[in-house]
Amino acid sequence: MDYVVKAVGKMGAIVVIPPGSDRGVLRAHDADLRKERDHIERVFSKLEHSRRVATRYDKIALSFVAFLDLAAIHLWLE
Repeated sequence: MDYVVKAVGKMGAIVVIPPGSDRGVLRAHDADLRKERDHIERVFSKLEHSRRVATRYDKIALSFVAFLDLAAIHLWLE
């Protein structure tokens, strides 16, 4: 896992991966940013429950984005 953290740091990104509890030396991470990232990942996961979004059946990007909007509205209304 250290190689991932080093690669992220070299790219100039912020590390939001929390250190494992078995680590001797705990590194700093942004817990609030991690919570936001988890929230976004959960939304994408819910959107991919729609087979049409997950498999990208649409040939035209505009059609795909339109269906993605419909799926997001459906999630919002639930």
